[in-house]
Amino acid sequence: MKFRTMSSALITSVLIVLSRGTSANAQSNNVSIYPGETLTYVVEYMTLELASVKFEIVNQIDTMGTTLYHARAEIKSNPKWPLIRVSDQYDAYFDQSYTPYYYKGRGLSGNFSFRLEYIFDQIEKQIDAKEYRTKHKDEALHNQITEDIGPNIRDTLTLFYFLRQCSRNRNRVDSRKYPAFVGLKRTPVEFRRQKEPKTIMAAERKIRAVPAHIRVEHDGMAGARGKIKLSYSDDDRAIPLFAEVKLRIGKAKIRLVAYKSGRPALQTAHASGGQVLGDFHKLR
Repeated sequence: MKFRTMSSALITSVLIVLSRGTSANAQSNNVSIYPGETLTYVVEYMTLELASVKFEIVNQIDTMGTTLYHARAEIKSNPKWPLIRVSDQYDAYFDQSYTPYYYKGRGLSGNFSFRLEYIFDQIEKQIDAKEYRTKHKDEALHNQITEDIGPNIRDTLTLFYFLRQCSRNRNRVDSRKYPAFVGLKRTPVEFRRQKEPKTIMAAERKIRAVPAHIRVEHDGMAGARGKIKLSYSDDDRAIPLFAEVKLRIGKAKIRLVAYKSGRPALQTAHASGGQVLGDFHKLR
């Protein structure tokens, strides 16, 4: 099994989507947005600690009357295992209602490096997605897709933060399917939040957590199409604490090992999609 494929499965499993409608307070009480907040995880397979994953709200950016939040995810392989070489970075820009405007990523895959760029045109309601590959220092466009956005579709990093907001809805325990945009295509995701919290160990302490189950329907993800187990802190920050992902061979675990709190996000008037999109080039 190539670790590049497995790491893609793991990061996507953590960045799962929920619908905007699952929480009545999703647009007015954005508890999951804390600029300066960082969450650090380790990725374990069998008995090996293979990689670290860090999420961060880097800053807030004023773009013509509204605020975009700049989120970043980084995956780095453990240098103890020289045969595994992963160094990926993903950046997303979304507003206070978790509407995405721009997403980019870069990393290594086998004998080439890749670069992703998604532009979410909220006026024309289209996604312009491009994937570039570089071999021997020559970058070329590998794939490009332009299609309608559709209702509530988001990139996986924006969805990671939206999921935290929605997971606070303690009354919702039924299963629902929601769309995600993964690997230049739409991916359905089924989510079920469990009602009863339990106590687990995370970041070397006992934490009251709420479990959830997720099923991802996506080919080529190291067999990660079965049930994924997740746990969130049972408080206003809804911090993802633990994930267990079923792979084609065995299971992978993602554990929170460090947390740094940030400041609550400032709320601003919501500008039109055109106002924000017109200024998106500053984010590139």
